[in-house]
Amino acid sequence: MSFEGGVLTNDQLSRFFKAAFAAIGGKRNDSVPWYLNERPKLITRQTFFEQAAWAVWVAGMRAETIRGLFERAQLQGFPSGFGAVARWTAPRLQRFVQSLHGRPAGPRAVAKWQAVHFLAQDLGRYRGEAKFREGYFAGKVCSRDLDDSDIESLVEKELPFIGSANAHFIARNIGGEAVKCDRWMLSFLRSARMTLKQLNVRLDALGIRRGLFDLVVWCYCERFVRNSKLLAPHVRRMAGAP
Repeated sequence: MSFEGGVLTNDQLSRFFKAAFAAIGGKRNDSVPWYLNERPKLITRQTFFEQAAWAVWVAGMRAETIRGLFERAQLQGFPSGFGAVARWTAPRLQRFVQSLHGRPAGPRAVAKWQAVHFLAQDLGRYRGEAKFREGYFAGKVCSRDLDDSDIESLVEKELPFIGSANAHFIARNIGGEAVKCDRWMLSFLRSARMTLKQLNVRLDALGIRRGLFDLVVWCYCERFVRNSKLLAPHVRRMAGAP
């Protein structure tokens, strides 16, 4: 079946992945060794907090911008540990937000820092890591064991700014395998004429790790595409499709 006549075939999907992987530098790309070797192996509250806070803030914004924001936040005294953040009072949080973003701070910045504060407090309710894992991830300890059911459970918690896309993103970043349906991935799925569920089935059949595919698509698009509406020609060319 041709690409324009239907969904991307498995062979075409594999060619696209290999071409995109090579284009971003393969294992020389800074993000690839992190994904392959440096992601957390164990599920902990601190790991979850760090990646959830990142997911809350990076949604809709460039990663470089948020890295700079987090660096400035630490200089302004924002703690790195979830326990210390959980102990902040609402007035203390307000003073921090105003010192970082100015007065008055924009409503979206306020909402995102309040979401991070809420997450820290929610994690602080659990008496130890085992209780947290039971409450969030059905007691799983190793992050490689996370699956779609854990992502669904995270979505069902209705935590601020953590819908389906960010739940997938967090699961991937704490060591699981998942594809985040951000603007790039949604554009890819439209270009490939398939759903996320179909993509996952195809990636599993090809032996391509879901999270690595997600990472490669993101890196490629950030570097070479820049506009999600312009992705389709890249996909056709790299997949070798008519």
